[in-house]
Amino acid sequence: LMQRFTISYEEGMAKWASSQTNFNKHKLELEREAELLMMLSRVLVQDGMEDGDDEDYAAYSNQLEKAAREVLQSVLDKDYQAARKATSDVGQACVACHEDYRG
Repeated sequence: LMQRFTISYEEGMAKWASSQTNFNKHKLELEREAELLMMLSRVLVQDGMEDGDDEDYAAYSNQLEKAAREVLQSVLDKDYQAARKATSDVGQACVACHEDYRG
């Protein structure tokens, strides 16, 4: 699951939000990946998932979902600057969680 997050962010979202040109070319892909991250962030905290019942972990998952939702909204609004910021927020949510849960 975490490998899919990495692919989504590093090989997709971060590249597609890196410039106005990339954003314009890849809006549909960016929209799809934002929706996927929103869904996967909910999966992380389901019963039976490792750390799924941990409140701090759930807070990180919520932070990721919120940032992905902002990416989605910025794509729907055709707002590159907002997409760039929200995509950065996705990356920051991942890094913050990894600092506590991956060491």
